[in-house]
Amino acid sequence: MSSNRLYDRISRDPALGELRDGQTRLFLMRADAFMDAFKRLDDDTRYTMFAAFAESVAEHSGQSVKHYRHELGPAAREIFLNAAVNLAADMGWGGWRFGPHTPGEMTLDVANSPFAEGHGKSDIPVCAPILGLTEALGGIIFSVDPVVEEVECAAVTGGDTCRFVARMP
Repeated sequence: MSSNRLYDRISRDPALGELRDGQTRLFLMRADAFMDAFKRLDDDTRYTMFAAFAESVAEHSGQSVKHYRHELGPAAREIFLNAAVNLAADMGWGGWRFGPHTPGEMTLDVANSPFAEGHGKSDIPVCAPILGLTEALGGIIFSVDPVVEEVECAAVTGGDTCRFVARMP
């Protein structure tokens, strides 16, 4: 892998109005406009959409995660997770910090989540995309699909950090 920084790999085609990371199409969007769509749904539909969104991110980002892990080769777990921290920052997904870890468990703290900020105050965790990406990363770390939970969400607590825990099933 030439670089674990997204902006070093991204290609732009202004004539087509396109951003790509290899074959993967990307786009930029305001966090508040994106998350406001969820706020406009009734509670049951919002919960269902967050779950579907997390599953979709886990599936599709999981393909990218496997590709990046393959490019890194037999790199240590910490090098792989550092690449994920850099990628998340480059995507504008907040400041990520992994650890501490115990066997069969991975913890991720995210400061400044764009999903929590874009949504605003909520009664339920709103960072479904990060939950899905944590599932994809945990699947590589544990070699099985983990159970992932957002145990703390800034949109719920009013704080500035969200916490995710991935556990082996």
